[in-house]
Amino acid sequence: NFTYYTGAQGTTSLTAGTNYDLSVTTEFDNIVSVWFDFNHDGNYDASEWSQVCTTSLASTANIINIAIPAGAFNGVTGMRIRSRAVGNQNGATDACLQMGSGETEDYEITITNGVNGIATNQLKGLTVFPSPASTVATVNFGRTLESAMVVVYDMTGKMVDNINASGSKFINLNTASYPNGIYNIAVNAGIETANLRLVIAK
Repeated sequence: NFTYYTGAQGTTSLTAGTNYDLSVTTEFDNIVSVWFDFNHDGNYDASEWSQVCTTSLASTANIINIAIPAGAFNGVTGMRIRSRAVGNQNGATDACLQMGSGETEDYEITITNGVNGIATNQLKGLTVFPSPASTVATVNFGRTLESAMVVVYDMTGKMVDNINASGSKFINLNTASYPNGIYNIAVNAGIETANLRLVIAK
């Protein structure tokens, strides 16, 4: 089971360099993990993982302390929580592991007082909509780009689309074949580059 909660459905703001308690309650006895995409690279890395618990008790809160790194990037940041039945695999490198049971929930949080990394939207006016999308998503460049390539990656870093957008003001992505999840859209327009996050939810 996968659920994506947008910022409008529930979020919080966290300050870089600060510690917070994270509370997770499950319906069954579970092993639970959490990841934060602190560097905004579109991946949930092993270094961004914390084990919430290995043997939770149903309907009992599991609380761990999470340190938000001082070097975390500012802005909207992905957070993923995954639960599986006790005894199953759910470790640091399992953020995208295909699982036959359990639940995955993705959230958008906002980090402040961190660092401004490589600009993620150097192309002024660049947008993608709708997000979440189901069958079609439009990438609007804000102006006609003389030369541009658009590459779409899934959360494992696998390329799922590669489009020559030269001479275009926008392109439509046929997302009907994309599985539910979060995708990184990389736009390369010569000296200008940008990255956008697209959510697919059907």
